[in-house]
Amino acid sequence: MIGSMALRVSSPILVGRAAELAALLGALDAAAGGRTTTVLVSGEAGIGKTRLVREFAADARASGAVVLHGGCVRLGRDEGLPFAPVVEALRGLLRERGVQGVRGILDESTAELASLVPELGQADHAGRPDQRPDWARTRLFESFLVLLSRLGSEGPAVFVVEDLHWADRSTRDLLAFLVTNLRDERIVLVGTYRSDELHRRHPLRAWAGELDRLAIERVDLERLGRDDLRGQIEAITGRPSDIGQVDTIEARSGGNPFFVEELLAADSTEGELPESLRALLLARVGALSDEAQDLLGVASVAGPVVDHDVLVAVSETDEGAAGKWLREAVAAHVLVPSSDGASTAYAFRHALLHEAVYDDLLPRDRRRLHGEYARVLEAADVPGGGAGATHLAAVAHHAEAAHDLPRAVAAWLRAARAAFNVHASAESSHAYSRCLDLWDAVPVDQQPAQADLVDVLSEASQALSGTGDIEKAVEFARRAVTLEDGVDPQRTAQLLLRLGRSQWLSGDLVGATASYERAVELVEGGPPTAVSAKAVGGLASVLMLRGVPTRAIEVGRRALDLADAVDSMDARAHALNTLGAALAQVGSCEQGIECGREGLRMAVEVQSADEMHRAYACLSTALQDCGRSDEAVVVALEGEGWARRRGMWRLQGAFLEGNAANVLFEAGRWAEATDLLQTDVMTVSGVAALNHALTAGPLAVRTGRNDDAARILFAARPRLATLRDAQFTGPIYAGLVELALADGRADDVEALVDEGCALMSDTEDIQYRAEMMALAVRAAGQRALTARAARDLPAADAARQDADRRIQQLRAHVAATPPSGAFALREAEALLAGAEAEHAGVVGEGSADGWERAASLWDSLRRPYPSAVCRLRQAEALLTAGERNAGAEAARAAHAAALVIGATVLVADCERLASLARISLDDPAIPPAAPDVVSPEGGGQRDNPFDLTERELQVLPFLAAGYTNRQIGEALFISQSTAGVHVSRILGKMGVASRVEAAAVAVRTGLTD
Repeated sequence: MIGSMALRVSSPILVGRAAELAALLGALDAAAGGRTTTVLVSGEAGIGKTRLVREFAADARASGAVVLHGGCVRLGRDEGLPFAPVVEALRGLLRERGVQGVRGILDESTAELASLVPELGQADHAGRPDQRPDWARTRLFESFLVLLSRLGSEGPAVFVVEDLHWADRSTRDLLAFLVTNLRDERIVLVGTYRSDELHRRHPLRAWAGELDRLAIERVDLERLGRDDLRGQIEAITGRPSDIGQVDTIEARSGGNPFFVEELLAADSTEGELPESLRALLLARVGALSDEAQDLLGVASVAGPVVDHDVLVAVSETDEGAAGKWLREAVAAHVLVPSSDGASTAYAFRHALLHEAVYDDLLPRDRRRLHGEYARVLEAADVPGGGAGATHLAAVAHHAEAAHDLPRAVAAWLRAARAAFNVHASAESSHAYSRCLDLWDAVPVDQQPAQADLVDVLSEASQALSGTGDIEKAVEFARRAVTLEDGVDPQRTAQLLLRLGRSQWLSGDLVGATASYERAVELVEGGPPTAVSAKAVGGLASVLMLRGVPTRAIEVGRRALDLADAVDSMDARAHALNTLGAALAQVGSCEQGIECGREGLRMAVEVQSADEMHRAYACLSTALQDCGRSDEAVVVALEGEGWARRRGMWRLQGAFLEGNAANVLFEAGRWAEATDLLQTDVMTVSGVAALNHALTAGPLAVRTGRNDDAARILFAARPRLATLRDAQFTGPIYAGLVELALADGRADDVEALVDEGCALMSDTEDIQYRAEMMALAVRAAGQRALTARAARDLPAADAARQDADRRIQQLRAHVAATPPSGAFALREAEALLAGAEAEHAGVVGEGSADGWERAASLWDSLRRPYPSAVCRLRQAEALLTAGERNAGAEAARAAHAAALVIGATVLVADCERLASLARISLDDPAIPPAAPDVVSPEGGGQRDNPFDLTERELQVLPFLAAGYTNRQIGEALFISQSTAGVHVSRILGKMGVASRVEAAAVAVRTGLTD
């Protein structure tokens, strides 16, 4: 016997968790100081996670912090309710502040929250049938992030999510989004989960592992030690404990606080302790009346929480009797009541207790009660927002558990659509999958009315697109097309549009083009319809994206005519935006920009989020393609501001920011571009990540951050294989080639150039393939120089042949492009001029005039970085030819431009050339800095391809730094004549004619910095 009746079930004070509570309060202090902190609290069932976070929440509120609190809810074994903790938290905020108090911090950027909780206002385009699920969900995420940030601006704000082991995927994705994107806001994110629930394949295991990479904090709750356990016993019983009591409780509970509570409760009611955990959990239930126990069994089938009215209806008990038995269960601390003012609900005091009661039911009773719950819930009014999605998911779960398959199929379909409308794409996808899994088991005459399998497959594909499971989205869309094919051409075309969209999202632009082509074939020849306008407009769009502007213009004009015929401003805006970008690509700039501006005006008028993004993106790109960089930046940033105000930054806003950054990068405004690219490109979603990478990668190479460049570019590279476009493939592969050259991997360039050009082979691209070929000529020149210096004549000849082949390819590529005035053609001509100068140097001809011509062409295009590179190469050629004054002037021009741009690698190259050539980059002269000297003992020895002696290796850095023979002698304590002998031998061994050339070879081969 442990003792007499316990006066309470749980301890009035928190026992044994001082350090853990201090860790949470420390996170709150950090948030008050302006640093977002995320804490995951883990531990086995019953260990006290809920008690700890609720104690923390109370302390946080007492300190003036705003606390949002929600819990994840499980239906069955593997189904979480969509956004359950978010809905609960928002409803709690509404109760605390009132509708008007909450709406005061809401605006257009948080409008999507109303899709979850309608009382927050009118959701913006919620449930729109053509709404892109990936964008809609991101808008919802961004809306919640903005709300938290605004709450944090008032003072520290806390968002607690309990029972993450039951979290739906949408909730997990939202929390990951918050952890990734909250940085300096005054926010604390706290999540709890059962560590003993995480089996090897549990989705939370991988999710938590990913968050660990973001430096989150962890609080792992251990079982109570003997002293803390004694403290808990005494706090519950209200009197000192004896040694025997503590020994018994410790042995039976193992230090688990919940088990301690149940052992004390069982002893106070039974007089002896149960032998098994299940018996322990049911001991208190067994002390209740039979009627109360029966009602608890009914309640357990509902889940951890049950609504009062639903429980009464399912149990078929009158209100008075039900109230009596519920009060009995509450008094015994089995159930805990709660009320939001409109209704009352009951929750089992602990999830383990709920599970024990449910498992104690006979299977036939469970099945019958699930059926009753499905019937009662289906007959009830469905609430709006997230609560409605939860309600319908519960109907479906109970119907399936009752083996009522016709009702289950219909309910899963309704639940899927409701979850989609609140942007819970993962839960919508799950519901569609359950519906489809059961579809064939239901007789045709009992399948859902006004829905067929083709509809369900198409809708499921759209939901899957929002989860990122694009391969399955493509599979479902293709199944829908197969089932419908040949029945109704208009409907088949509509399904092909869904398939094409899924293929584009998967990165398969080739497959997407084929699907749009087929859709257009099906509707051609018939009367204009909304479907035919969308099909032709969609084909024009993918052709433009792939870099086939000539055909995109032809198809886009047909789309414009169809849009007028069906009187669709949406379709007209779509066609105009496509035409604007395509016309600019072929050099019809005035017409293209006019189309783009009109498309943007129409998109604003119809308030289509999808089309407004396209309008800003297409117009800014058209302006950039026409050389109007200042206007392009203004339009892109105007679009970014629109997206941010609408809660759409992570996709649309980030993409437009990438557009602006690329324009600034090309215009030599690198500091501004860097500011726009501060977000880690790996945290930006979808194609926005590629749009950041195509600028961030090359920018990192040109500023000497090769490790960053490799991380960015190699992450982007695999996504290009099925795009086979130019806009992403070109700059990313050019960045990979520049990185290879910067890393001294000139031998890798040929394969990279061939791979990149092959991926762009079906495009009409002018610029990017020209850039790849020009880089190949540059790499061949570098290999030829190194080979000649090493007197490796076969290698030098092979490099020259590669340079010959590549320059011929580049000449043919530019010559084959019809004159159009396109800005891209002018860029290709500037690239060709530079490659011609590079080739002249390879074959031993003078190249200074060629570099001057290339620099002038880049100047006319207002592209300062490639112009500065050409000026530096001109300076090298002039100095090698002995034209010091002209060479110094060109070097100074390159250096000044590089400083303004912030091109640190190019600045260093200019300064190295000035030092070795003994020229001044400004006035007064800058004395050369003493170089690092290779240790005679070999401690700093590098690769030595020219078989230089130790003394010659010591002389080489001074030669490369521009020292005269006399200065070298003074630095190394040798005579001037001896220094001259060493210099002559170095030039001979390296096979070069001048100090400048020797220094260049030494740098490129790694013999000196």
